[in-house]
Amino acid sequence: MKKLKFQPSAEILLLLLLTDFLSILGHFAFRLSPQISSTYWAITTDRGFGETFQYVKEFWLFCSFAILASSRAEWSYMSLSLLFGYLLIDDAFSVHEGVGEWIATTQNFQPVLGLRAVDLGELVVVASTGLFFLVFIGVSYWLGTQKFRWVCKRIFVLLGCLAFVGVVLDALHIMMEVINRPGIPLGFAFELAEDGGEMIVMSLLCWYGISLLKQPDLSPVRTNEVIVSSTSLK
Repeated sequence: MKKLKFQPSAEILLLLLLTDFLSILGHFAFRLSPQISSTYWAITTDRGFGETFQYVKEFWLFCSFAILASSRAEWSYMSLSLLFGYLLIDDAFSVHEGVGEWIATTQNFQPVLGLRAVDLGELVVVASTGLFFLVFIGVSYWLGTQKFRWVCKRIFVLLGCLAFVGVVLDALHIMMEVINRPGIPLGFAFELAEDGGEMIVMSLLCWYGISLLKQPDLSPVRTNEVIVSSTSLK
């Protein structure tokens, strides 16, 4: 009987996803079992088990792209490192919630389409920071190497998925609560789709960032006026 052989990066992805599914199972147990009263196991709880694991993944991504920037002398990677550093700070300290509430209060926002004033304030913060990093990373993409652009395209796809489950589904969840009826577990379904989806997408991002550290640097190196691949020097 043949044994399954995994590459190191595949093993990392497996461990990340297994921990995600453990968090989701803990959330199921919290919602369905009256014996479990601690909100620590709910994936919607700030600084709970699932959220803390998200912080760890964001920190690993911050470090991975910072290491890539330094080891490959390709400072465009720092734009991605700073993005995940911001996401870590935002998630850990509820930055967009706090700033969004302040904006909603000072600008006297009014509820629209089932969205509360504070929700609109949060969307303003998310849109503003998203636009900033889009321009920042876009400039890095334009100035970066072909390898960096190749990485960015894959990161953008996963970030798009993260924005969908974290922003779009969250807004839909709030609006659907207005028309929710007893017996229809929309809240529970949206919790799993939003927070569970965020965990899985972030695990894919984390795995991809770490796997890049294992890949050879294919950027050109100039030696005695002759450009050769760095891998050919080994």
